[in-house]
Amino acid sequence: TYDVQPLEIRIHHGIITTHDVLIPMTKVQYVHAEQGPFLRKYGLQTITIGTAAGSHEIYAIEESFAKTLREQIAIYARIEEEDVV
Repeated sequence: TYDVQPLEIRIHHGIITTHDVLIPMTKVQYVHAEQGPFLRKYGLQTITIGTAAGSHEIYAIEESFAKTLREQIAIYARIEEEDVV
């Protein structure tokens, strides 16, 4: 699960071993959406959020919503259009 707020992104994933990640918007350097053949078949995308410490992913989001979410993160993080892929 994930939650995108104007100041932070919270990502929680895992079943046996769970991970909670809190990413401040000031640390976001890029936002990238990708879609392999399996995700394309079901109309889904994965959003990758890059920071200086590494990258974090939000998996399997519906394609049209993924575009909106990616743009919203870019606005909150004040990323220029050339950094939004």
